[in-house]
Amino acid sequence: MRSLVITGNPLWLPVSETSGLARRFSTFVRAIVSISSEVKLLHIGPSTTSDTDFLSRHASDHFGFPIQVALVGLRARPKTFRNSYLGGLSSIFNQPGYYGFTGNSQVDAVSRALTNNPDLVFVHRLGPMTAMLRSHGRSRRLFFDLDDVEHWARLRSAFHPPFWPGKLFYAAHALAVAAAERQAASIARATFVCSKVDCRHLARIGIRSRIVVIPNAVALPDCFEPVAAEPSLMFIGSYGYPPNQLAAQRLIQRIWPLVRSRRPDARLLIAGMNAELLPGYRQPEPGVDYVGFVDDLACLYARSRVVCCPVTLGSGTRVKLVEAAGFAKPIVSTRLGAEGLAFVDGADILIRDDDAGFADACLRLLEDDVLCRKLGLGARARMESLYDAAVVQSRIASIMTDSS
Repeated sequence: MRSLVITGNPLWLPVSETSGLARRFSTFVRAIVSISSEVKLLHIGPSTTSDTDFLSRHASDHFGFPIQVALVGLRARPKTFRNSYLGGLSSIFNQPGYYGFTGNSQVDAVSRALTNNPDLVFVHRLGPMTAMLRSHGRSRRLFFDLDDVEHWARLRSAFHPPFWPGKLFYAAHALAVAAAERQAASIARATFVCSKVDCRHLARIGIRSRIVVIPNAVALPDCFEPVAAEPSLMFIGSYGYPPNQLAAQRLIQRIWPLVRSRRPDARLLIAGMNAELLPGYRQPEPGVDYVGFVDDLACLYARSRVVCCPVTLGSGTRVKLVEAAGFAKPIVSTRLGAEGLAFVDGADILIRDDDAGFADACLRLLEDDVLCRKLGLGARARMESLYDAAVVQSRIASIMTDSS
């Protein structure tokens, strides 16, 4: 089977595979590689090099399969009031975040990639799919990953603090985004989403058929230790992503002081890329360690007693929770942070939405080894049955090769 993958991010780079977005993409690519005789990848977006031979070798080494990479950049325009707010009211093609994918160069690149009539086409996310929609290209075996239900994410963000007048335009943009999601789903053999929650969001805008839940997944670690001796809390994420940045700020500024006032010996580990974007990075609060990007996740989790996810914004599902479950770590999360995942409050995870309740749950886990072990092992068992990458990859491959 000859396969074509269209994506907007250079996510085959190993450093990027620590992010949830990159891990999901890699899960799909590894499934596609397992059923393909040939794989071509069209990357629409920024790149640190224009050397496609180098990128092809890099991608091939990373996935263990020959992958031919083609590149096309994003189209650009000045950032004006009209371009940011007014142009996107009637069409997603003029909205920030999508405009760059829909110029002549991007559409022509998609059309050229389709001229070889690949047996399978996989489009990763709505941005690259807008280039497909404008190209009028079609494939009998087209699969689309809508890992975030974008119209819902846009609405949720628009009505979440902080507020400014322009956010009303972003809320209005959601209508055009929903229309694009409907059009994309109509031409895809299957549209993949992260959870049943996402299915309900799509059903509200009339998308009810050919929707397949493919959960975010990670490889099941061989070694794990549910109870770390060090009294430490940990949050991990890429802080260029606003929901992670807001969650880290909330944890540091509002929840952590409540924990430290009762456990002055505790530490808070802030792990992940772009931590320098956080306001307190240069002058850390007492007890806060900015550990940055970590190569050895097993070591990070081994020294982390409690994994925190105080997320209040975003959509999709949090891979960070699936990863923590794989290492059998006790987790405290908001309801939104755990949204779409099958972890059960009190059995696999502790769910708390208010700052005081979140801090109390963390403090309880710092004191209670038995509860730490119960939650950690419960979460790992749930992860192993539902979110193990090997199992999920096999299911994707089966769906993509189904002749019905």
